Amino acid sequence: MAKKFVSISLPKDLVDKVDLIIKAGTLGYDSRPEFIKEAIRKRLSELGYETGQPTHPFRVWNIATDRVTIYDETLSRWVNIYIKEGILMCELDRSEDCIHVKFVAEIPQVVDMFKRMGWKLHRS
Repeated sequence: MAKKFVSISLPKDLVDKVDLIIKAGTLGYDSRPEFIKEAIRKRLSELGYETGQPTHPFRVWNIATDRVTIYDETLSRWVNIYIKEGILMCELDRSEDCIHVKFVAEIPQVVDMFKRMGWKLHRS
């Protein structure tokens, strides 16, 4: 079965940066598509998708300074995980250690936010 492709428009400043990386030749990229496909695969993996298949029932929707919104496919509903003074609290069960909180505590952007704020991220 032949692969299907789509075209995507990207801002010129981003493509220029990719071109600089390719031209430098130090990271081993030979083309724009090669770099962009890897970047997309890495981001999909961070969000819990592997080769197009979900690895867990949660999807990140939004990350803000006071909450993370995820979608729980098992429950078919949105779930907010509130952040207050370095504590993650699930709106569903008012828990600090449920599966939703554990998932959010592993999101790289949340880990970085906690580091920037000087908070200790409690993981089970």
